[in-house]
Amino acid sequence: MWNREEAQRTLMAVMPSNSQASIEIDKKSHSDLVLRISGKKVRARCVLHANLAAVKDAVAITPEPEIILLPRSTPAIREFLEINLIGWVDQMGSAQITTDSLIISRDKIRVQDRKNQERWTRSMLGVAEALLTGTPATVSEVSAKTKLAASSTADALRALSKLNLLSANADRGRSAGRKITSYSDLLSAYAEATTTRPQKFTLRVGVLWQDPMKSLADIGRIWSAEGIKWAATSAIAAAELAPFGTQIAPLEIFVDKSSPASMLAALSLAGLKPLDGGRLLVSPFPSEGTLHQVRKSQSIPTVPWPRVYADLQHTGVRGEELAEHLREKMELTHGE
Repeated sequence: MWNREEAQRTLMAVMPSNSQASIEIDKKSHSDLVLRISGKKVRARCVLHANLAAVKDAVAITPEPEIILLPRSTPAIREFLEINLIGWVDQMGSAQITTDSLIISRDKIRVQDRKNQERWTRSMLGVAEALLTGTPATVSEVSAKTKLAASSTADALRALSKLNLLSANADRGRSAGRKITSYSDLLSAYAEATTTRPQKFTLRVGVLWQDPMKSLADIGRIWSAEGIKWAATSAIAAAELAPFGTQIAPLEIFVDKSSPASMLAALSLAGLKPLDGGRLLVSPFPSEGTLHQVRKSQSIPTVPWPRVYADLQHTGVRGEELAEHLREKMELTHGE
């Protein structure tokens, strides 16, 4: 979460070294920053989460900002801000700003925040998925949904509470409930955390499918007969959950195999072979909690929609647009 000092440091860090820039808090909004440079005032506004919906909401507030500060910049966010002639600065030090008094273009090397990486465990990811799909925030309910041990579930709920994503009541025990502090904040924090818990390994597979849904359903029957669990994510899962009437890409699935050797054996069963640059991306399930929350849609199994949303956000501009389409539709059912 942004605080005043962090926002000021982030903005000043990208200013030219010879500039006479100063920053103050806007007296009317008490949240925006006012950058004074070359006798001009430039309004900057902080966005807590790096998703397109949060940025659009921030830009819609009057008066419109000339610079957006955000944790990281994504292709869709950059495109949206460029179209609307709004500059941006992210916490990695990258920036694109063009105003009457300022022109800045910086691209810093992105590094993983190790502290953030350690903050979210795989159990927390599975628990967050359960909460975001309507499971009450109690140890008993979440443990039943995710099949995680009660101790792991309790630890995950406590950790989410420490991040202020859940609010706890005074009761204790497996049936003691918490509440989601902000549905939007939990979803955004979860989606960002998926990037800090990368897959153990990933294989690309060459396929020439004309109808990905039918082909995956056929392969799924082979795996099911052998007791192999799998599920779709990203665009192909979104097409099942919230049809969008366009070509399905990228093709991404999870298969319940924990090593490259066992994954290759499962692929071979279905007549599939690895190929550099192949269209189909195959990975192990990101967590046990995700595996146990797979649901059968119309024709193929899919992971919980928050995972689909998160994976789409990492696939470029079109993926981020599909993610927001999915989010809007699913929040009608599961949102606040």
